[in-house]
This record gives sequence, C-alpha cells and structure tokens, in this order.
Amino acid sequence: MKENSISSEEEKRLTEAREKSPYVLTLEKNGFDYPIPDLIGASRFIMVDRDTVGSKELSFMYSKFDGKTSIHHKHKHDDCEEVMYIASGRGVGGVGDHESIQQAGDVIFVPRGAVHWFYNPFDEPLEMWTVYSKPSLRAAGYSLESSGYSNVGAQVESRQFDR
Repeated sequence: MKENSISSEEEKRLTEAREKSPYVLTLEKNGFDYPIPDLIGASRFIMVDRDTVGSKELSFMYSKFDGKTSIHHKHKHDDCEEVMYIASGRGVGGVGDHESIQQAGDVIFVPRGAVHWFYNPFDEPLEMWTVYSKPSLRAAGYSLESSGYSNVGAQVESRQFDR
C-alpha cells in the first residue's frame, strides 16, 4: 500500500494553487457579514451564494452568537429548507412547536416555511454553519414574523456589492 505523503516541493505547489483557486474559500478572506434584520448580537458571514460565487442552488454561511446577548427572532423561509450544524457552544432554538437546547454536534433541519428562531442565554459563544436550499436569502423568501418583514429586499441584499 502506498504511503499518503507529499514532498515539500509538492506541498509548496499545492499551497500556492490553493491561494489561486476560486473554489477554496476562507471565512477571513471571503466571508461577507450580511446585515439581517432582527439578528441581534450575532454575526453571519455568507460564504457561498449566488452573489459571492455564482451558486445556482444553495447558500452556505457561518454564524457566531455571543453569550447572553444574541438572538435571531422568529422567522421563516417560505421557499427554502435550511440545515444548521452547531460547531461549538450551545443555545436555545426552535422549529415550529419544538424548542430545545441545541449544542455542539447537533444538526437542525428546518422544513420549508417552518417558523424557527435561536438565542444564546449561556456564557460561552455558539458557532454554527448553515446551508439554505436556495442561492440567496431573497430567493428563499426570507421573512421575519416578529417584525412584519415579508421579504428581505434588494436594499439589504445590494449592500453586498458595496465593498
């Protein structure tokens, strides 16, 4: 069986190729902090969507909810499914009539049109990765039950290009 190893020259070549690849993204270099109404005390960085890399089918993002100060009010995506993976920490979230503690290692599925929410009442921050089944929040029909927003409109989405 062949050993899985590479030479230092090959490692250097592959590292340089990584820097040039449009398909390898990093949070620090490529993440866009997307302004979302009613996401308070938390950050959300869009990594993959229609506007950042030309995705036709999905969106992928990272969020960090600081301890005891973060909340994402009740909202829904009328035309989109969502999957969240809790990478670290814990918080309280709900989907429909089900509210629970959500913690590192959990995967939360949100069906199309289901009201859902999240907040962090604990001391430690929580980090999560999220996938939407649509290529942008607007395409997902993002709406916020708590503030009467019917859709995240072009004014919010267009801020992405002002950088």
